[in-house]
Parts: sequence; structure tokens; C-alpha cells
Amino acid sequence: MVSASLLFAASQALFAAQLVLDADTERLQVGQTIGLRLTVIDAALPGAPSWPAVPGAKIAYQGVQQSVVRISGKTSRTVTYTYALTALNEGSINIPAMELNVGGEAIRTDALSLKVSPRATGPSGAKAEASLRALGEPVQSAYVGQVLVYTMSFRTPEQVLDRRFTPPTFDGLVAEQTRDGELREHRTVIDGEDWSVVQVDMPLVAAAPGERTITPGVMAVQVPELGRSGRGPARAFANVRNEVYSSESLKLTVRPLPAEGRPDDFSGLVGEFALSARLLDDTVATGDSVTLEITLSGDGTLAGFSLPPVAADAGFRAYDDTPTVEARVREGRFTSAAAFRRAIVPERPGTLTLPPVELQVFNPRTGRYERLQTEPLTLNVTPGEGEATLSTFSQGAADQRRDVEAQADDIAPLHPRAKADRALFRPQDPLVLGLVGLPWLGFFGLLVRELAQRVKPKADPRRALSQRLNRAEKAELAELLDLFRESLGLALGRPAPALDQDALSALPTTHRDEAQRLYADLEAARYGGGADAGLRERTLRLCRALLELG
Repeated sequence: MVSASLLFAASQALFAAQLVLDADTERLQVGQTIGLRLTVIDAALPGAPSWPAVPGAKIAYQGVQQSVVRISGKTSRTVTYTYALTALNEGSINIPAMELNVGGEAIRTDALSLKVSPRATGPSGAKAEASLRALGEPVQSAYVGQVLVYTMSFRTPEQVLDRRFTPPTFDGLVAEQTRDGELREHRTVIDGEDWSVVQVDMPLVAAAPGERTITPGVMAVQVPELGRSGRGPARAFANVRNEVYSSESLKLTVRPLPAEGRPDDFSGLVGEFALSARLLDDTVATGDSVTLEITLSGDGTLAGFSLPPVAADAGFRAYDDTPTVEARVREGRFTSAAAFRRAIVPERPGTLTLPPVELQVFNPRTGRYERLQTEPLTLNVTPGEGEATLSTFSQGAADQRRDVEAQADDIAPLHPRAKADRALFRPQDPLVLGLVGLPWLGFFGLLVRELAQRVKPKADPRRALSQRLNRAEKAELAELLDLFRESLGLALGRPAPALDQDALSALPTTHRDEAQRLYADLEAARYGGGADAGLRERTLRLCRALLELG
């Protein structure tokens, strides 16, 4: 069925392309979702238009419908794109005019203004609340690099059949890399009444200083509604009701780390941490290894952190395994722990004292830089069988060990028939020669195969990435993130998985600012908020520019 406004627009257009924007209603309550329609008359678009961010509202694409209308004996074709608009704040929602280019001609809608009133208090008493927490307590300020937990809690005395959470726009905050957000449901008793509780916890890292605004989060729920007919238990589920609730917006002040007192060897860690170390054995032979276990735990992010290197004159060599990092969120509190395993290889016998492992961190609770260090550990190093060989190898000299010499017949045989039995296997026998030569033949074959593999041409990563960029005109967000990281990795000469926002400072000034902005926009879009319509084009343009860097 076509509305009267569309019929009027079609009759006035006389087959000229036109855009019409209308909504189910121009008055709604906070948390209410209504239908928003963009109708294209006598024109063709390549796909559903994307809406820019509209303050106070969430707009999500729903689907498309087509229809044909005959007016005065002539046919007019309409294509209607349907969106769901959810009001987040009390006041006004001002949807700007949308302008599109169709066949070289610019067509545009009228602007649309909606009035949003406070949510009417229903009999259910359902409520949604949000907060930013540090150490489990609500906060309104934080330092750059500090981990915060965004918590949204929704409660209702009704049974929740289904729920869908839409995250807010996290201005100046990015997702913590070692722990995803989690959604939990449980039942509780309030004033003797059963309530359903849905809670979302999302760990975030404050990435940029300044005054920040976190838009409302939205929780859409489906609850049972008593049927008006029917009998028995099924009556209670004869109908369902969809409701949408939004939390309040949040204000956050993000402060930069103080320059005063900042040590030159600052680790970059922000949080309250504890550091410990232990040796798995207190005795080791020269040339052998012993494992040093180092544990770092606290309330800050440990993503991408590595231990400081060992001094060259320490008297031992150290080899680090990939650390194991675990993080958790419980009751709005974020905690993380990293376990490092360092192989210690002493270079000479004697008593070896391992120096403390030292880290400089910033503690947001005290607002100061602090030094963490482990206790010195003592290792008893004994002479080892491999000591001479190890030192010879490290110096590059020839191996001084002697081959086993053939002995003369003056050594008496252990058995009277032993001398006669020796003649059963003569070196010149073909069987003996075959047994001796077979391993060498296999070794030669493996060597030839290895050399053949080495001469194979290696794929050019820049060419492969360029081909991916040429095919990415319709890339989704996940692929855009991957292309952005791969381009940064090639430009900086570093592995893509190890890159973070701090690494962008190494880019040339011609690309650094745009890369910083794009990094923040991609992170925001990843969690559902604030992506502008040209995000794909911006990403591909910067990726191509980074690819051209030498």
C-alpha cells in the first residue's frame, strides 16, 4: 500500500527522479523504535544509502520494497528502503536532508525533525542503567592508557525471551585487545519479587585526552504478553511484546599522563601491577638452560607488552617464549595477568646472580610513576660436559674432538670365535656398502629438495596487497580492518598483528594524522558506533598511499 504523500510526490514528479523521506510518527518516547522510510521514485540506486550519524538516534537498515503505481495512465516505479530509528535522548532528532546523485542529476529529500519526550513509566518498572568503572567503582575521569569497563545493566520483572544490545559510540576509547565484552543474564529477587537482569561488560582503553561523551547504549528485549484467548500454559506465550530501552549518556574526562617524573625507561603500562619471578631449578650445568618464570598481574592492559632485554654483559644468554596473557571482567572490574618463561643459559661455571627484572609503570590511583622489581635470584652453575663444545662453537673454531681410532688385532677377542666371526662382514661386501650408503643417499635427496624449495620465487606482499585493494570496493568492516593493519605493517616494516595506535607515530607526517583519525574511526565502527559514510573510501585511499611508501 502506497501512502498519500508518495502518490502526490509521484504525480508531481511526472517521471522525474525524486526522493521522499517519511517516518511512522513525528512524536516518540526515549527508547521507542519507529519505522523510517526513504523512497526513490523513478530512479535506480546501486544499493541502500547509508545514513550519517544522527545525534540522539540509532538508525539501522531493515530492508527494501518495490512497487509500481499507475497515475493518469502512466507507470511510476518506487523503491522504498526501510530503516529502524531508535530515540536515545529526550529533545529533538533532526535528520538532515539527504542528497544523492542519480544519472548526473542531484536529488534530495526534505529535512525531518522528530520530537522525543521522556519515557513513560510503565507498570513493569523496567530500567536500563550504564556506567564507566575502574576497579569496580564508577568514575568520571581517567588517564590515557587506563582500562575502564563500560557496564550497562537492564532489569525487568518480566521474563526476557530474547535480547539484543547495541553499543554506544565510545568517543576517545578503544577496545581492550585481550578480552572481549561479555553479556550475562541472571535472576534476582528485589523486594520479594523475581527480576530478570541482563548485564553487559565491555573493557575499554582510554586512547585520547579530552572531554568525552559516551552516547546511550540500547537494549532491545522481547517479553511474553498474556494472550487474550486460549487455555492452559500456552496461553501465557500466545503473544510477545518488543520493547527498547536506552541508558543515559555518560561524560568522561581523559587526562594525559604527566610529563613530570616520567622515566626514560617507562614501560607504557598504566595500572596497579604486581611483579614476581622464580627459578624452576637453582642448579644448572654450563651450556644447559634453566627456566625463569616471571608473572605480571594487575588492572591494566598487557596487550603487546614484552619484557625488557637482558644486558649483553650479564654473564648469561636469555631466550623468551611467547607470553601467556589472560584477562577477565567480573562485576565491573578488569584484571589481567601475563606469564613469561625466560630460558637462562649460563656462559661459565660458578655462582650466577640474576639481576632483578625492573619495570616503570604509571599508577592511576596515586597519579605517579612507580618502579616494580623482582628479587635477585642466585643460580649455581656447574661445569658441564658440553662446556668445551659450547665455547668452541661460540668462537667459531674447529671441533677438537677426535674420531674413534681403529684398533689393531693385538686386542684379544672376547670369545674364541670372535675373530672368525669378524670375517662374516667385510667392508668390500655389496651388502655392507649398501647399508652404509643408504642414509647418505636419503640425506642427499633431502638436501636437493631443500635447495629446490629455496630457489622458488617468493610472493611479493606489496603486490598481493595491491591486488586485494583493487578488489575491495565493497569490502566489509572486518576486511577493512585487516587491509589497514597489513598496509601499516608494510609501511613500518613490522608484523601487522603487533601494531597498536602508538606505532602510528613512526609514520611520516604526511600520513600520520589521517592514520590516527582512521584508526579511531575503525575502532569505533567495530563496536557499532559513529562510522561515517565514506569510511571505506578513506581506508582504501590511505592503504594505497601507505603501500607507495618505500
